[in-house]
Amino acid sequence: MTISNTSVPDSLEDHPILANAYSAYVSRKQVLLESGPRVAACGIYNAGKSSLLNTLAGQFGEGAEAFKTGAARVTSTVSELEVAGVTLVDMPGVDGATDDDETAWQGMLGGDCYLYVHRLMAAEFEQSELEFLGLLKEQVRGLESRLVLVISQIDEVGDPEEAARREAAIRTAFTAAVGFEPRWTFAVSAARYKKGHVEGKAGLINISGIPELKNWVSQLPETSANVDWRTFRADRLRTEKDALTAQILAIADELDLQIQVRTAARQKRLQSFEAAVAALVQNVSGSLKRIDSAE
Repeated sequence: MTISNTSVPDSLEDHPILANAYSAYVSRKQVLLESGPRVAACGIYNAGKSSLLNTLAGQFGEGAEAFKTGAARVTSTVSELEVAGVTLVDMPGVDGATDDDETAWQGMLGGDCYLYVHRLMAAEFEQSELEFLGLLKEQVRGLESRLVLVISQIDEVGDPEEAARREAAIRTAFTAAVGFEPRWTFAVSAARYKKGHVEGKAGLINISGIPELKNWVSQLPETSANVDWRTFRADRLRTEKDALTAQILAIADELDLQIQVRTAARQKRLQSFEAAVAALVQNVSGSLKRIDSAE
């Protein structure tokens, strides 16, 4: 769908702030109408977000990565890549610098669905994670049907029983932080998937958990997808439109007040003028009467 008229109304030309807000809203609406779902990966530094997204995008290996990975913190800005109608979004770790946190937060609010990535080895959640998830719950409408728990790097724990205990602990901590049990949980290993892909070992690919997550993501553009992201987008646009309308009404009220003030001032001046004219007429009439009486 394309918006037929994107020009700023003439009535807003004298109000640059409103004109800019109007243009931003129309541009944003056009983007949201034309683009597919946005899936944002979030989590603390070294949770494996970038590696996961590279795997989902099918771009991994030396020189082929779409999202930067490394031992040091390398993701400090929001980066994205469209794959088969889905935009994958990589964000800074929620435990990074203050500027990184702000960047990550803005990226989150622009997402349709969220992959919260947490390492299996780190069964406990850090305070920064708990705070981030709490804010996410407050700020994102319908989070329960938009947030996916991804337990990453499961290859780091070889004992199945230990892995199960850690996964249960992660789910419990996650549920406590957001106030609901995750509707979808995927336990994955990007390392196993890559190794299986490079060496042609289907077994490694199958036990990596990546195919199930890729399938979930790939179904999002379909109208029958489990996540009704289009409805949430419509709600987001409605909220932005209401905010813009409120701005316009506020300006209209201000202009109306100015008109009333000016009208009152004009009316006062008119009354003063009328009084002056009346006084003049009375004065002239008095003078004429005196002249007449002198005759």
